[in-house]
Amino acid sequence: PSLAHQRTDGHWLCNIDGYRRKSEGIQADSQVCHHAESECENLMEYLSKGHAKFLILYHLIFVCKYWKALLEPLGDAVKALFTEISFSSQFSIEEMEVDQDHIHCLVQSEPTISPVSIVRRLKQESTYALWQQYAPLLKQHFWKERTFWSDGDFGCTVGNASQEVIRHYIETQG
Repeated sequence: PSLAHQRTDGHWLCNIDGYRRKSEGIQADSQVCHHAESECENLMEYLSKGHAKFLILYHLIFVCKYWKALLEPLGDAVKALFTEISFSSQFSIEEMEVDQDHIHCLVQSEPTISPVSIVRRLKQESTYALWQQYAPLLKQHFWKERTFWSDGDFGCTVGNASQEVIRHYIETQG
């Protein structure tokens, strides 16, 4: 299955099956994993932009404040919000899965975007939107402030494990 995401500025290349699209100077590099030691025949292709080639993937985990099990009733809404936020950003969400109190995301980014800015944007915009849509429910859990996510988060680059291992791990959460 193709993972090409349509965004407001065209198509964002993010595939695992060889489907290629260009958008604003981003091109696929067909020479991805063609060496003998490669374990990654299904990995995403490197992107080219200007004089740089890159494939930047982060495994991010966001936890609800006080480990509240709010993603059981709001999980689909959070996933939709994260997807919507990524459409207007310079990153895309490749995989996402919720558990009762946290969400796992596999995020593809560009070298100019820091992981901290991705986390900040996802947390801020989703919290604001959730409070706009679900204020009565959230007021039952957070009576002091309009919050949703814990202050911390987890993030790592996908490097020590293959992308497929991370994908499988995220898909089996929940």
